[in-house]
Amino acid sequence: MAASAFIEILGFIAGIVICISAAPQIRALLRNPAGAKFESISRNILIVAGNLLWLVYGILTSSLSIAVMCAVGVLLNTLVLHFALVSRWGERRNDAVRSTPPGRSRDEHFVSKG
Repeated sequence: MAASAFIEILGFIAGIVICISAAPQIRALLRNPAGAKFESISRNILIVAGNLLWLVYGILTSSLSIAVMCAVGVLLNTLVLHFALVSRWGERRNDAVRSTPPGRSRDEHFVSKG
């Protein structure tokens, strides 16, 4: 029993270290959300998907440390992904507004005259 408790504690420590490693990136994005446009969306989607799979694995194997720390990882990486998507969406929206011909609203510009 002592060995399994040690393994769970070790799992929590490893998970905490991994979660702390995301803190500087998240802090930078909170201070400067515009920097999120340089985040790789595909990389962050894969990290979230991997964390979700590890979360399911932790639940299925009754490993509390894996399940809890991967749930935290999903939340942190989803936050980074959110910043990246919002940043890109804002850029595209601004580009659409800038490309609208003078005298026309953005909505009129995108309506097809079929």
